[in-house]
Amino acid sequence: MKTGPVFAVLGGGHGGFAMAGDLACKGFPVHFYSSYEETISPVRRHGGIEVEVLPSTGLKGGLARLQKVTTDLKEALAGADVVMVVTPANKQAD
Repeated sequence: MKTGPVFAVLGGGHGGFAMAGDLACKGFPVHFYSSYEETISPVRRHGGIEVEVLPSTGLKGGLARLQKVTTDLKEALAGADVVMVVTPANKQAD
């Protein structure tokens, strides 16, 4: 894992999964937050997010292991250097 910034990815939709998985595959520590337990419980069970990439892209895929997976916003933000809000506009007020 890189010793770079710690990313907090807020949002358990397609965009949040893609961003968290991509950052983790690149070696960054990631705190992944969703307000819905049913969204993140499979991530906990599986041990991360499975990232599939086309071989022709040269990108790294595989199991993206996350530093934290939580429904607690304060926990997700604790220690984060960069916060990525990946939610629809109507959820950002929450």
